[in-house]
Amino acid sequence: MKKLMSLLLIILLSLSAIPSESFATEKTPNEDTIKEIKKHYKNSAVQKRLIEKVEKGQTFDSMNPKKQELGIEKEIDENIVETTYPDGSQTVEGIDFSEAKFYNEDGKEIENPYTEEQNKLSVATIFTSLKSLIEPTKAQAAVISGGTKSSGSGYSCVKGAKVFKEVYSAYSATFYANWCNNSGAYDEISRIYGEALKSSGSYSWISKGIFRSKETSSYSAYGGIKFDVKPENRSMSTEYLYLRVGSDKYWYQSSF
Repeated sequence: MKKLMSLLLIILLSLSAIPSESFATEKTPNEDTIKEIKKHYKNSAVQKRLIEKVEKGQTFDSMNPKKQELGIEKEIDENIVETTYPDGSQTVEGIDFSEAKFYNEDGKEIENPYTEEQNKLSVATIFTSLKSLIEPTKAQAAVISGGTKSSGSGYSCVKGAKVFKEVYSAYSATFYANWCNNSGAYDEISRIYGEALKSSGSYSWISKGIFRSKETSSYSAYGGIKFDVKPENRSMSTEYLYLRVGSDKYWYQSSF
């Protein structure tokens, strides 16, 4: 009996010396990305296709510059667009006014002046009419899109608009903005805040905030975020998401 108790004591002491991490289940490569794919994409064929791409280290069409023109857009509402690419991967982007407040020149709170009826413009029209307001850039493939409307005559300000874009199961960028459109003067961005990034891999900030607070005769006011991002099992890239304000209009611009 004593020998048996001694043997059990030796076994217990031996087990206690083994680090607890040895019993933990280690994550498999791409585990988090695969979980996100299963969470967002409900179509089993799309799930299978994207998981296979992840396991082979291939890029989703939603992150492939050569496939950007192949996306099919669907309006979630008048300010938010979801785009689906040939392999089923998706992005969602826009300016969310759901928690924003709006004010007139007297500082009185008003209803949202940026409505569907107030001259919503196409991407082509935006590029043609506002190209003189955008600085020359090497990123010619940058997207100029979404939620661009005339605020009409007069003066209006918005506080707390959320500017965002997400590549599902890869990474997302978000910030909040305050700005004013003034038909009798240059438009102005007064605040960029609440900047946030998420990635299935890693990221690092390059710059964030207001880069030009007031519109000029040549350029729009703009601000936002610029960053390096490396989604899980993907290469590093430099991306940006900007809000631009000028000619009594607002729009966002992204490189992804």
